[in-house]
Amino acid sequence: MVLSENSTVTITAGSMTTVVMDTAGAFAYFTHYLDKSGKITQLNLATSTTNVLTTSTARPDCGVIDRNDAFMYIGFDTTPGKIEKINLTTFTSAGTIVPSIARVRGAVIDNQSSFAYFSSFSTGAVSKINLATFTESGTCGIATTINKAIAIDSTSSNLYLASWSGNNFTRIQLSTFTVTGTATTLYTAWNMSIDRDNGTCFYGDNASVARIQAMNLPTLTSAGTIVTTQTTPSLSHGFAIDNSAFYVNRYATTSTAFCILEQINYNGGTAISASSITLSIHNNSKGAIEPSGTYLYLGGWKQSAICKVQISGAVPVVTAMATGYMTTNTKFWG
Repeated sequence: MVLSENSTVTITAGSMTTVVMDTAGAFAYFTHYLDKSGKITQLNLATSTTNVLTTSTARPDCGVIDRNDAFMYIGFDTTPGKIEKINLTTFTSAGTIVPSIARVRGAVIDNQSSFAYFSSFSTGAVSKINLATFTESGTCGIATTINKAIAIDSTSSNLYLASWSGNNFTRIQLSTFTVTGTATTLYTAWNMSIDRDNGTCFYGDNASVARIQAMNLPTLTSAGTIVTTQTTPSLSHGFAIDNSAFYVNRYATTSTAFCILEQINYNGGTAISASSITLSIHNNSKGAIEPSGTYLYLGGWKQSAICKVQISGAVPVVTAMATGYMTTNTKFWG
């Protein structure tokens, strides 16, 4: 598959860490972290126009949207932690809560039971939020304190976390909200995605090595390591996955180094080929694929930029929506 770029759109803030897509595929939402603006950009996917909301607090970092596309729930990298509820119809705040965890940097939603789960970058626990009442209904303690990578399996039976430090992988059973298994990872993780058909989790090495680990979820054992074809930039930061391939963003350590987006095709969790493109943005956030499976969206980490990547069809295209990168050359981890 060949990837290329072709157009631009202006946005008003940079430093995006997460993109959240609604279930209808009408809007994508980008959290702006590094510039401390507290902003969230709403991108109309049909018109490429944007709307910006300034939230109650700086450094919104993660988010989820409910199954009715009615509300978005944003976690903030603050101490104490904070979660804000956003009305997507009016694109306004609908309230905030302070969970038991600090530095809320990972989020996942279980739409079968209307609960969301948030991980912490400093507290050894996961917070369970009842979305119907917008209250915390409990926490589950885990062995490691710094966790951002979080996912739920296809049956909403288990939640998984891969630690940013400590090389730990944790399984939490959602029905009892208790830890039911742990494993030692080969690498530290920033984001991860699950191949829902084959029960395999993929996450990248958050160190200066261009490699990806696959974890077999039923057995909590390693399903192998993929050494990617692109070695520079080397940090495997963000992931998105569909039914035939997964996509990894290659994070650049300076605001002037371009990033690599790599596509890795797989069959039953086994990598069978790869292709890549150098993007016109300098740092990438986690990506999201819209419901039709045609486009992947990425936001710039130190840059006021959004990339739209066509990942299906006869002539795949990347739409670069860049408006200039931020002036810092510092490598930020939050």
